Amino acid sequence: MIKVGTDKRDLTIIGVVEGAVIIGALLIPKALAKPAPKPPTGEAILQGLVTESEHLLPIPFATVEFDGLSCSADENGEYQIVDIPLGTYTLTVRADGYKPKTITVTIKEPQSYTLDISLEPVTPLVYVELV
Repeated sequence: MIKVGTDKRDLTIIGVVEGAVIIGALLIPKALAKPAPKPPTGEAILQGLVTESEHLLPIPFATVEFDGLSCSADENGEYQIVDIPLGTYTLTVRADGYKPKTITVTIKEPQSYTLDISLEPVTPLVYVELV
């Protein structure tokens, strides 16, 4: 066996198969292992569902504007904004055929927030049932 590597990790060549080198890693005592990286601090996630106000049906591809940034809800009306620093922001949601809605959002802690938003239609929606 041939050992290669530096630091506290040594890799051992344990065989060669059709020109490929098989390398195995030695176990490292927990005290010597590097800790897992921590998620960024001070950042949050804002997610939710955009629906129409009368029947709460999802509004696909609504535009969600967040403090100058813009994203679109997916085909199910769901949106997600990531890596938001702590602070107070303006959120505006728009969709064709609906009145835009603006909300002030305050992010106080680095966590995941859910904010569902209902938009009012510009003209009342009429649903027809086909029999």
